[in-house]
Amino acid sequence: MNDKYFLENNLFDTHFLEKLNKNGEDISDIFNSVKSLYDKDKFSHYNEASLETVFIHKIFNFLGYEFLYEENINFQGQLFKPDNTLFASDKLKDEFAKDNSKLENILLFCESK
Repeated sequence: MNDKYFLENNLFDTHFLEKLNKNGEDISDIFNSVKSLYDKDKFSHYNEASLETVFIHKIFNFLGYEFLYEENINFQGQLFKPDNTLFASDKLKDEFAKDNSKLENILLFCESK
């Protein structure tokens, strides 16, 4: 079975996956680490919060992201509470934690379902 079997589905296509690693870096160690964590039978018994802790947060670590879990975000007068707020570095995360008006520090949000 080829490695892309786990990635090619209704969310991603081959073209997207090839563009994702445009530098041609060898990401097989990261991919194998993520694959080794995946246990469909075990995960089917977990609730969302447990799955985030034992799987999704570990993937963020493998990929080198820093994150805050269920952090309140004020944006355009509305309060949001995404499952995960990701940052490119620990420094950016810490700056945002001290002053949550620094929205430019946020890399992206991840909703885990």
